[in-house]
Amino acid sequence: MTFPITLRGALSADYVERWRRYYVERSDRNRRREDGIWRRTQEPWNAAESGWQNPTDRRRRIVHYTHEYDLQNRDGRAELLFRNAYVYFSLSLPEEEIASDLSRVTTALQRGGWRLDAGKGPTGLWRLGDLVCSLSYMDRHPEDLLAGRNLPETYRTLDVTLRTQDFTSLDERLPWDVLAQGMRLKDERERPTYVQDLSALTQLSPFHVELGCGASIEAGVPALHHLHELYRVTDSKTGRFIFGGDQDDLIERLLMRPTAEFTALAELFGAAFVAEPTPAHRALVALRDAGHLVGPIMTNNFDGLAHRVGLSEHFLRRYDEVIPDVEFSPEARSLLVIGSHADRRRVQARARARGLKIVYLDPEGYRIDGRFIEYPLEGPRDGDSVCRKTAIEGLAGLCSMLEIRP
Repeated sequence: MTFPITLRGALSADYVERWRRYYVERSDRNRRREDGIWRRTQEPWNAAESGWQNPTDRRRRIVHYTHEYDLQNRDGRAELLFRNAYVYFSLSLPEEEIASDLSRVTTALQRGGWRLDAGKGPTGLWRLGDLVCSLSYMDRHPEDLLAGRNLPETYRTLDVTLRTQDFTSLDERLPWDVLAQGMRLKDERERPTYVQDLSALTQLSPFHVELGCGASIEAGVPALHHLHELYRVTDSKTGRFIFGGDQDDLIERLLMRPTAEFTALAELFGAAFVAEPTPAHRALVALRDAGHLVGPIMTNNFDGLAHRVGLSEHFLRRYDEVIPDVEFSPEARSLLVIGSHADRRRVQARARARGLKIVYLDPEGYRIDGRFIEYPLEGPRDGDSVCRKTAIEGLAGLCSMLEIRP
């Protein structure tokens, strides 16, 4: 197994210029990295998703990844590379359940051709080419001891870290810091008003924009549920959290087929890099130039599509439950939320506190294999408006009403 992995080869001069302009020289953050954290626990308030039944149900699963990308010239041809990878996996389950997970990981190490470099039995440090895997099995996790968390006595924890060798410039304690700050509680949905278009914004201008993945999906970038599938976060058919067992094959796949599986994990970044801004992004530019859109685009998207059309971004991606520090223009009268669901809803709470009207542009669902999957917005309140159109449809209509040409 040899890193880096080539994701896109024989790139044209336009793509090379894109990398230089938007990923290196004009980057307001490290756009060459992609990262994510999922933590799933069993609690009374998430019983429907976690399977919690009584206080002894304390199953926990944590995944933290950070991937690094680069561009290189090889034999006169530019290539988009998956330069470095880091995946941390922690699973806490009753001893009788986690024993089978440990056995499957051990088998995967053997089948994948990994070599035990230090340690005894399955635990220790394993190597395969440019990859290093550390494996720990413990009665009580050091982070639980540090935080004073007490899991049931019968619980055990399995920790697995996969990384390219020498890739250390990241915060490995981040998922535990996030866990200590508490879990995200769902909002209570009220009764928003459904509208046919965004005509209300013609009377509520200027407005801020919070941009979710809706416009990115229209550009061909995979949606968040794609990552949930790859990292085995949630069962897409039932909506239930995955805590070990046969479904939880993330580490097995990476150990047995590292090249293919890491390539699959990086496909979202590769797709985002070659994606082109859509008419929705150009409509936002036109709305800004006409004075209707104020402030930077608030977003947790890392695809950079808004950045590439010249829109400034306020990057919201963070993993704690603190309300992001967002500066609203004193002139703003409303907040337009485009294709953004639960995770950044606290921005909307701040806007409401300032008296801004909240307008959602969201089809409240997505398509998989020709099927429309309902995905209702979580936090709309009484008095909010919801237009169930796509970003392209809704923004094109708004520009037409305002007599603006994107």
